[in-house]
Amino acid sequence: MIGDLDISGIFIPTFLAMMGIAYLLFLAVHALLCCCRVPTSTVWSGTGLCST
Repeated sequence: MIGDLDISGIFIPTFLAMMGIAYLLFLAVHALLCCCRVPTSTVWSGTGLCST
């Protein structure tokens, strides 16, 4: 029980940090594609971050 709590205490914040970094990377790539006016799929326009 104690070992499981220790693992979750370390794993969950690390997982959230990794997800945050991945999301920031996603936004950076998305902004780069929009600035370069690269044709993107309809999935990108669904985010509302790009005015195409």
